[in-house]
Order: sequence, then C-alpha cells, then structure tokens
Amino acid sequence: MNIAFITNLKKGIPVYWSMNKLYTELKEHKLNPILINIDNIIVGYRESLNYLIKNERIDLCLYENMTNVSTGKLILKHFESMKIPTINTSNAVEISSNKYLTYLELIKNEIPVPKMFLATSYKTAQKIIENFEFPIVAKTIYGSGGRGLKLIKSGNEAETYFKNAYYPVLIQEFIKKDRDIRVFVIDNKAVLGIYRYSKFWIKNVDTGARIEKIEEMPKKLEALAIASAKAIGLQVSGIDILEKDKSYMVSETNSIPGFRKIYEKTGIKIEKLIVEYITKKYGDADGLR
Repeated sequence: MNIAFITNLKKGIPVYWSMNKLYTELKEHKLNPILINIDNIIVGYRESLNYLIKNERIDLCLYENMTNVSTGKLILKHFESMKIPTINTSNAVEISSNKYLTYLELIKNEIPVPKMFLATSYKTAQKIIENFEFPIVAKTIYGSGGRGLKLIKSGNEAETYFKNAYYPVLIQEFIKKDRDIRVFVIDNKAVLGIYRYSKFWIKNVDTGARIEKIEEMPKKLEALAIASAKAIGLQVSGIDILEKDKSYMVSETNSIPGFRKIYEKTGIKIEKLIVEYITKKYGDADGLR
C-alpha cells in the first residue's frame, strides 16, 4: 500500500515528533509511506485530475500538517475527487479546525458545550460580555496548541482586547479547574483518556501540563468523546473536555492530535493504534482491502 504522508519536513524527516513516530510505525508495517513536504506538493488538472508525486500510485492520503489547515483542506479534497480515501476527511478537518463550526455540529448533536457566543464586531462583543461574569475566554476561530486564546479578567482588559481584535471572535465562559481532559478516539473507540494538570489556565502538554492517565474511563466520558468524534466525522481525533459541576462538556476537537510524551507517561503508543486502524480499514502491505 502506498500512502501519501503529507507533512512538514526538515532534512527529509517530519518536523513534529508525533508525525515522525507515525511515519516510523507505518514503515515498520511495510505500508510504504511516501513523505511529501507540504511546500512541495503539486496537484492540479492536466487532461485529468492529477498529482505529481514521483508518478506513484496512491492508495491512501494522510494529511499530518498542524500549521496549514487551509491548504490541507484543498489537498484532501483533491485526493477525494480522485476517489482516494483520506484520514481525516476534508469535511472533518474543515469543521474541526473551525471552532465555531465545531460548536454548531456539537450543539446540533445535543453534545454539551460551554456557554459561548460569536462576536462579529466590537459592538456585538460589548453586548455579548454583558451576559458573562469575568473572567471570560476569547478565542480566534482558528488556532491549536493554545494559540489564539485569551483570558480576559476585567472590563478594561475586554475593551482593549475587543477594540483591537480581528473578527469574528468566540466569547466563552471560563471554567476554573486545575485540570482538563483529552480523550483519543480512533475508529469510534475511546482508546485513551488523560488528565492534563497545570496551574496555568491553558492545559497544554507542550507548555508544561502534567499528564495523568485515566485508568478507568467513566462510561459517560467515553460516550461523550465518541459522540463528539462521530458528530464531526473524525476517524482519528483528540477530544478536549472540561468538567463543571460533576458534568462534562466538550471544548474543542482536534483532527491532528499530537501525542508527544503520551507513551512516556502512559505506556500507550497512539501511533501503533492509528496504524492498526489503517490496516484494518484500508488494507495492509499487500494492498487495499
């Protein structure tokens, strides 16, 4: 099986730790991942829909670029137009990368989310914050890894931020807790849940959050994570969940979840589980199923 593995490369290897682990796992299973630098891929039309990747036949496309979602959606749609399966699909990536579209899909599927409004201007932001008590969270529509988030603690801070904001902006209630939850969902199965502890309000592993494996995942938590992945259409995902008043609510979904330090802290190889899913659904080294 030939797999187009599209990601960021430096000196011929994936830049991101998680993507390098996944690439290595694919090679160990003899699935022939073809590394393609996002900056070098050429797709287009010449007599028929085509792609220029050393003239290789491609059986599956993995888009594993964490920084260029807009380009990724177009590339995924191109491969899908050629009847080549993708992980994740362009539609799932589009929804998951857009925080407001994510909320719409979750709400439509009756999945609990924090109180949230979309501000389209400074004027609407002023009206919206009347419905909240400080602190509040402001979010850009796009952004991952804690980027694009702002904790606003007072009216003066709000005025400064929203006067200079690039709209639209999401305004969300702040839920104070020393931890949040990430659940990895693969093929509609919750394969791992972790608590992320931090004194900082953003609980991000790359900024120092401490990881603790959830040894026995509550059924309610497991069901919520799976329902969220299904709602967005994600085959592989990381679902971020908050706790409030002994209940759960989904804050974000991630179509390209990083898993750096996960094995070190939990003993679970997420990359291995992803490859097992690929071989089960799409085929093994001998070809497509």
